[in-house]
Amino acid sequence: MGIQVQSGLLTPLEASGYLGVSSGTLANWRSLKRYDLPFIKVGKRGYVRYRKSDIDEFLERNTERAVA
Repeated sequence: MGIQVQSGLLTPLEASGYLGVSSGTLANWRSLKRYDLPFIKVGKRGYVRYRKSDIDEFLERNTERAVA
């Protein structure tokens, strides 16, 4: 997870690298609404962006912890 973020918004390519999945997987998650991972559409063309804080919350919600 060595992605350096200049702003709080990540492109799908940056978000996929941060999550360790392909950008195609993120596109599928968006279109199928498979996971509750918020995204933002920016501008007239609807460029997709992700908030790093939303991704971090998504990871926390989906973290399974071993019970001793």
